Amino acid sequence: MQYNFSGAVKAKESGNALTAGIKDATFMGVEFANVTSQKTGDVFKTLALKLDIDGYGEYTQNFFEPQSDERKQMQ
Repeated sequence: MQYNFSGAVKAKESGNALTAGIKDATFMGVEFANVTSQKTGDVFKTLALKLDIDGYGEYTQNFFEPQSDERKQMQ
């Protein structure tokens, strides 16, 4: 069996990955923010939760504003 590692020589880490079981996090705040879609350019209003997670760093989770009062059926 032979292995070719030549493609891995220039490999780079893509960044931190958020994993399950987070225990140590510091609440950094909540604020209103706008997120722009890269595909359509539409702007969405969000509520941004900011945390500082030990072993990961700063993390932001966006909660999007509902677009209508109608509930859609999910599959």
